[in-house]
Amino acid sequence: MYEKTFDELGYKNIGFLNIEDKEQAKKEENISRIEKANAVLFSGGDQFRISTILGGTQVAGLIHEKYRHDKHFIVGGTSAGAMIMGKTMIHQGCSEEALFNSCLKTTSGLGLLEKCIEDTHFIKRGRFGRLAHAVIVNPGQLGIGLGEDTAMLVENGLEARCLGSGMVVIIDAKDINQTNVTEVEDDSPVFVENLKVHILVNGCRFSLSKQRFVKPAMPRVKERHKK
Repeated sequence: MYEKTFDELGYKNIGFLNIEDKEQAKKEENISRIEKANAVLFSGGDQFRISTILGGTQVAGLIHEKYRHDKHFIVGGTSAGAMIMGKTMIHQGCSEEALFNSCLKTTSGLGLLEKCIEDTHFIKRGRFGRLAHAVIVNPGQLGIGLGEDTAMLVENGLEARCLGSGMVVIIDAKDINQTNVTEVEDDSPVFVENLKVHILVNGCRFSLSKQRFVKPAMPRVKERHKK
């Protein structure tokens, strides 16, 4: 499906890396393919498995290096493949009516986006609560909730733009006031005051470094027509 889709878009040199364990991540043939690649796309599946297998390997290190220093190199992901982009990653969480500390489990992602925690299928699967919970306990991170048929394009590691027919929800916990998250029992709900939420639609621009919309958030009509 991926090969057919990219072929129709005009990309003819498509290959697949099926890395099942850390030993395969060390193979010279896999490292060589990353060295030659112009783009890497992580597909869906199990984000914990992806990050555990690739974390600390030369493959992951090379992707980091190219992402930081090669302005033409692109890293993308869908579903679980998008969730691994942050430094902190949701490994497990509940979609309950209330937030319970026992439900949320986080671990390390690949760290390409150092100040973001990503969640996917955000609206369809009712995941607002678990992403909000993740940023409440990691207030230095922005929560990025990706809806269906929607992407967030990040350029220079700092400027984000929403693309697609749905929405990107950004949850910001840096200015929260009262919360019981540090003292509540695992079977009691968490509350929080002054949690901020931003909603981006197609074309909206957001500064990840400043944690606010770019002004103007939406390019003016003339600017959009030029593009």
